[in-house]
Parts: sequence; structure tokens; C-alpha cells
Amino acid sequence: MNSFMSNILEFLPLKKLNHILQYRNLHIECYAVFLSIISLFEPLCLIVLCLYLYLLRYRIRWYFFGIMMLSIMMLFIIATPPKKGTNIEGIGRVVDIDETLYQDMVTIKIDYKKYHLYVSKGSMSLGDSYVIRGKLETYRKQTTPYGFNAYSYYLSQGIKGFVIVDSKEFLDHGFSFYHLRQQFKSLLETYKSSPYMTLFFLGKTDKEHTFYEMYHEIGLIFLLSASGLHIYVLIFGLKKCMNVWSVKQGYQDLASLLLLGLFLYLNAFQLGTQRLFIFYLMSAFFRHQKIHIQKLDILQITFFLIVVFNISGIYSSTLLILYVLFNVLYLMEPLLSQFNGYFKHVMIAFICQLILLPFFNETSILLILLMPIFTLFFSKIYSFLLCSILVFRPFDGLFMKLMDRFNFFLSMIFSKELSIVIPSLSLLTGMIYIYFLVCFLKSKSIINRMTHMMLIFLFVLLLSLYHEYRTSIMFLDVGQGDSTIITHEGCVIVIDAYGNVTDTLKSLNLNSIDYLILTHADLDHTREAENIISKTHVKKLVLSAYGDYQPYQMPTSYVKAHDVITCKSLNINILGPLKSYDNENNQSIVLQFRLGHQTFLFTGDIEKEAEFDLASFYQEKLKSDVLKIAHHGSITSSTDMFLSYVFPKIAIISLGYHNKFDFPHDDVLDRLNKYRTKIYRTDYDGTIMFLPSRKKEKWITYIPY
Repeated sequence: MNSFMSNILEFLPLKKLNHILQYRNLHIECYAVFLSIISLFEPLCLIVLCLYLYLLRYRIRWYFFGIMMLSIMMLFIIATPPKKGTNIEGIGRVVDIDETLYQDMVTIKIDYKKYHLYVSKGSMSLGDSYVIRGKLETYRKQTTPYGFNAYSYYLSQGIKGFVIVDSKEFLDHGFSFYHLRQQFKSLLETYKSSPYMTLFFLGKTDKEHTFYEMYHEIGLIFLLSASGLHIYVLIFGLKKCMNVWSVKQGYQDLASLLLLGLFLYLNAFQLGTQRLFIFYLMSAFFRHQKIHIQKLDILQITFFLIVVFNISGIYSSTLLILYVLFNVLYLMEPLLSQFNGYFKHVMIAFICQLILLPFFNETSILLILLMPIFTLFFSKIYSFLLCSILVFRPFDGLFMKLMDRFNFFLSMIFSKELSIVIPSLSLLTGMIYIYFLVCFLKSKSIINRMTHMMLIFLFVLLLSLYHEYRTSIMFLDVGQGDSTIITHEGCVIVIDAYGNVTDTLKSLNLNSIDYLILTHADLDHTREAENIISKTHVKKLVLSAYGDYQPYQMPTSYVKAHDVITCKSLNINILGPLKSYDNENNQSIVLQFRLGHQTFLFTGDIEKEAEFDLASFYQEKLKSDVLKIAHHGSITSSTDMFLSYVFPKIAIISLGYHNKFDFPHDDVLDRLNKYRTKIYRTDYDGTIMFLPSRKKEKWITYIPY
């Protein structure tokens, strides 16, 4: 080997591993490792792991599997984040800054651990050093069904939590590893196409841009940031140029690695770019060492190295998705090799969309058919133009005109189209879905393929019917607001809509709402209403007869005391408002119904005056097992007189964690304790669910810590 790259590879310590790398089928052990990692977060997956280990007990090299698992578990224990409330004290250096609308989210490294600080805009700079004293506050875990898990998301980036600062003292300003990246970001912000360029080169942009929301909804947002599609096209063009100049293969690989390394740095070592870099490095190494190894096994080595060098990556859903996606695609190579040209690209797009369904719920049939065209446009024309703008600035305006027309084209063709939708799946059910899908795609006979297709269809149908026809009440954790979803016998009722309703309904594959009830007009009860109405089929909107709402263009019922809402066998009695009040909170709809042998009372944001009127008028009829506490636990509500008539066994308080109002008020909690009421709070308990079909405990919570 005479090339420069070959000489470098001669000295790599990996050469000593030739006696290990002669083994094939590394994916057998790596799949067991993957299932083991999944089992850390989904205990039921232990059943799948045990079954896999038993079936392949004669093919698994147990010493190899044991070494990998021991390495990962040791690193996992070492990387376990400190507990909430831990004192943080030390010298920290600012390594990254994310600018938001009102403040900066600063990443600071203290004793080789990274934390977030939330500070006023522009008050800290990259490279600044501070003496930090404070307490660690961990991010909240997933608090809604299939919702966002801030704890795992930030841990996957190596962030242990955020520090509530008691004091900070500036020391000095020094060099930052990402200083050049920050300067490059400042340069990109001078271009008209800055939102596209920062997303492509740096992997992040302001999500408030209109194009971002559109691409995210369509499912094309991944094409706007540099990925394997774009970088491999750039590497292909680079190698073509070097072939014209007769550059040796070793130098070509070195130049390609330098290009990958540049994108790795600009993307702040994101997992997707890490995969590209390590996979290309491993492929080049094995090629130069003349070691024959399958791409599938190189993929296993790549993901194992990512986990070893960045153990926090096991918390990342992105890493999980990439691992599943590329493994299935490599397993499908015999099938894909039967197709050519455009139809092959359609098949790849179809398989990718089916694989990603458990993670994103929905895919478009039109998107599958057009994906090859989009891939060609974004991987070649889009990436070439963005790189050209850096060299020739006049392309900046041309690019924006092109994207404006392209975005208009997208908005037109995707305004009304047919989609494939499935409910969100847990890790276990997602693995079952992927297994059936792989069996379907690898089946050679039509009978087997039809059998597996029917199994997939029945599996998804049963999950959808389960969510739609089970009886449940979900008090969603939405922060300082209210959102509740009720399902019963196929009937879906939403009471108030501050947030998380659309995403939760979509994750449960609930595509229509029988009644959307907005108890009153305040924003903390109505903020998401317009979005729900535009994206979900709402059959009837229910508003207070005396409320001062914004206009909604849809069938609406205005209700007051003594009205009744019927949905299947569920009868909802409207107890208030009894009259018109000067205070908007007292105009709230008060409703009562019986479900699962429990009586529920929802009170909106009513205050003392309305509570007094209700207690005087209904008296013992107010008696309820479950009380949705009014006004998030404010001192203005939940009077002793009112509680004496309701006499609830359980109270639900919806409020934000560490909210600025200091809700719930201590007096309210004392009154509830007086009646020995069990209290559930969304700030401490996350989403609170009532499931009457459960044999034992009917109430479950999504505790955030």
C-alpha cells in the first residue's frame, strides 16, 4: 500500500483486531445488544430479548456479546446523571448558546459534565468562564402518552439538566472549540437564505419560520438539513473531480473524511453525522486492509462505537430510528436489487415510510410516490445551490425565489391528500410491527406475503380500536392551563384546549371529536382550539352561553345550567353558569357526569361567587367522587362551603411546575386535606389518567421525575 491514506492505516491500532474481524455476522450479537438497551427503557422487551437469545443460542458468540454488554453497562452506570437537587459548584466554561425569543439557553461544562443555564439574552458568550453555584434541576420525563421526553432528549445530548443558579462569578474569556462555528453562524445570518443555510450546515434554525412547520407536517424536514443524502452527493462530486486529476484512492478517502469531519463539527457532532463519519471511516479501513466484511456488519460496528464513545446516545430516539431504518434497508437489499430506476427509488421510499410509521404515526401515499423526485432535488440541486451561495453570493436571491416557488408547489399538492395513519406504538409494539413488516418484505411467496400483510393490518386495527373504544379520561399535563380528553364507546370529548390535545389525539389515532367543550374564553383554556378545529374533524363546539369568545366558524352550541349533552351512553349535565356574571371566570361551564362508577365534576375557572350560587342552588346534588379543581388551585376558588357539598374523594389540579402564581395555594390544599381528599397534580404527577377497565388501580400517572 503506497498511498498516504494506506500508510496512515498501517499504524492504526485497529489492525491488531484482524483476528477478531475475521468473524462474520456481527449483527447477531449486536441485535442482542440492541434489544438489551431497549429493555432498559421498556421492561417488557426482556421477553423478546430472552426469546431471541434462546432461538439463537447456538449461533451467538457469548463471550463477544458479554464483552459488549459489560462495556455498555459500565459506561451507562458512570454516565448516570446526578439526582435532582444536587448541589452544583465549580468552574464552568460556556460551550454552546441557543438563542430563544426571550432568553438564551447556555450549555456550560463543569468537571467534564454539561448543564444548561437560562440567562438573559446576550449576557454570556462562547468561551466565558464562571464560578457557578446552584442546584441541579433535571428535565421532565415524558408526562403525556407518547409525548415529548425532555429528560431523555437532553440526556442524549449529554446534558445532565439545568442549574438553578444561586450565584455566578465571571472569571475570564478563553478559546471555545465551537468559536469558529459561531462565527460561521454569524456569517450565514447575513444571507437572505439564512434559515435554510443554518438548518443545512448547522442542523438547527428558528422553528417559527413558516416553511419549517410546512416541511415538518409533510414529513420532509429531514431533507433540509445535511444528511447522508446530501453529503454523499458532495463526496461523489469531490471524488469525480479528483478522478479527473488522477488523485490516488487514499487521498480521495482522506479528502472525503475531511469533508465529513467538517460537517460533523458544524453539526455539533449530531448522531446522524457521527454515523456517516464512523461508517465511512470503517469502510475505508476495511477496504485498505483488504478485509471482506458485509455492510450490515460495518453498520453494527458503527453503532456500537457511537454508543461506546457517546453513551448518552442510548437515550436518543434518533439513534434508535437510524439503527432500525438502516438495518431493515440492508436486510432488504435482495428485494431491492430486483428493481431498477425510478421504481427502485419508489420502493426504497415506500419501505422507509413504512419503517418510520411507528415513530411518526402518519405517512402520505403521495409523499411515497414523489419522494424520489424530492430526494433528487434536495440531495443534488438544493445542496449544490447552498454550497454555491457561499462562493457566489448573487445565487442567494435566486435560491430564495426557487424555494418560494417550490414551497408554493408543495403547499398546493399536499393541501388535500390521502394518508396512511396508525396509532403511536410503544417500544414493544413497535418492534412487533417492524418484525411483521420485515417478514412481509422478505416473503417470497404471494401467500406468505398476504398472510403477513393481514397480520400487520389486524395488528394496527386492533390498536386503533383499543384506543377509540376504551373508556378513559386523560387530564393532560399542559403546564399552566387545562386540557382533558374523554373517550367512551367510540365517543371522543375534549374539555378545554390549552395544549397537547392535537398531538395526543394523533398519537392515539383519534381523528374526530364529538364535542369540543371550551369552559370559558381565557387563553389558558382555548389556546389550541383553532388548531384542533383546523386539523381534526370536530362535530360540535360547545361554549358557555354567557362567555365572551372569539368567533369560531363551525357548528356551535351555547349552553347554560340545566342543559344536557349526550354522547352514546354518556350523559353530561350542565350545572352552570346559572346566570351571567361580571367576572369572565364565573361564566365558566360547570358540568357533571358519571363514568366508570365515578361521578366527575368539572368547574372551569369559577370563583367564590359562582361557587356560592352553585352550592346554594344544587346543594347535595353537587356530591361527586372526582373534582376538577377550579382555577388551577387559586385562593379565589375551592371555598369551604363548595367543597362541603361536593365532598370529593379525589381532586385533580392542572397547573404548571413552579408557576409564577404559586398555585396551588396552601389554603386550598388545607381545605382539601380537611375532607381527606386524595390530590393529583399535573405539575408533580404529569398526565393523570382514569381507566375504569383496570382490575386494580384505576388511576395512573406519568410522573415527570
